[in-house]
Amino acid sequence: MKLAAMIAIALSVTGCAKRRELAAGLDPSAGFGPPVSPPGGLRVGMTVDEARAAMPALATRGDELVADLPAGALLVKLERGRVHHLVAMFEPRIPGTEITSAFTRRWGAPHSQTSSGPMTTLGWQSEASGWRATLECIQSPAMACSSLQLLPYRPLQPGYFGKAVAPPGPLASVRIGMTVDEAKAVLPELTAPAQVDAQNRVAHVAGGLDEVVGNLWFTAGPDKAVRIHALSLDLPGLKLAETAITRAWGPGTPGSGKPDETVRTWSDAATGWQAELVHRTVHADAGELSAAELRFSTAAVAAAAAKP
Repeated sequence: MKLAAMIAIALSVTGCAKRRELAAGLDPSAGFGPPVSPPGGLRVGMTVDEARAAMPALATRGDELVADLPAGALLVKLERGRVHHLVAMFEPRIPGTEITSAFTRRWGAPHSQTSSGPMTTLGWQSEASGWRATLECIQSPAMACSSLQLLPYRPLQPGYFGKAVAPPGPLASVRIGMTVDEAKAVLPELTAPAQVDAQNRVAHVAGGLDEVVGNLWFTAGPDKAVRIHALSLDLPGLKLAETAITRAWGPGTPGSGKPDETVRTWSDAATGWQAELVHRTVHADAGELSAAELRFSTAAVAAAAAKP
């Protein structure tokens, strides 16, 4: 479905026919923070009843909630019956320059701006509010901004890792040797394990922070049962990850840091875990990008402890 049609449906469902005639000149950012936040004080994790109590204008439409905005409509996306993220859709007739100016006045200059062809994406974020926003605009020929997406802002911080070397976040609830069914019992959102090679499969789970993904590595054991043999985290940015982890666990043991090689290793005899930060390279349209993977295992710690 074309974007213009989607906007028209959103607006018609919320009864905005009259407001279409009045949209020109209205502030597209009316009702939003500061700081960066959605109207009504909505928060991630709210139930439907809590969201309606915070913003009585919300109405149910299928598996989402919708409400009028002065210059468009607000769509509240739900996951398992709770607020997950929000999308504000703007009247097509409102110039993109008015929309970008309105949010810049409200939230300050964008923290990020990326362009690809005619598409420009502006980004704002606030640790105080826990929200980040992205505004997508296209130049064709005049600038048009169709939607603003609001997602939880959860940057990587040392506190995520705790003080002891061990898998953090959702990986803390699983252990080496668990079967797929046992892992799904504690992580229902776990994806189905996908075959990586002849021996290994990997399943994924949201890491609980922006751009953090947990990986559970499975292989068949002597009893033919498919069990976890390793855990890892995909982390956003090598330098950011290294800084956060060293503040949490100390300097560790340095490695070469070359692409696809170890940057640092941490071991903890008390927890039985070893963590290895690996410098990975990711191929993207912009070229090779540096990424980080934190790999967890127990065999090396057990072997070191067994030495006389």
